[in-house]
Amino acid sequence: FASLDEDMSVILEDARRAEVVLKACSKPNLQPQLAELDAQLERSRQSLSNFLEGKRESFPRFFFASEADLLDILSKSADPIQIICHLFKLIP
Repeated sequence: FASLDEDMSVILEDARRAEVVLKACSKPNLQPQLAELDAQLERSRQSLSNFLEGKRESFPRFFFASEADLLDILSKSADPIQIICHLFKLIP
């Protein structure tokens, strides 16, 4: 994901520096590069989805939480105070 982010940042910075939008869009090989970045992003999304599915299978209450909430819970699991706001979603 880090390389995808870096590549996209370069493309966006080039677009920002371009004085004319048409000039930014007509950069050679831009469309294939964007298509490859889209494919990489889709693979990253799928990997994240598989990871979250594994967490849900190990703790079925996680099925009640959205992906965003589950990511927040998992990323802040070391600090229970910060995940209290998600508890009502886990216990319907």
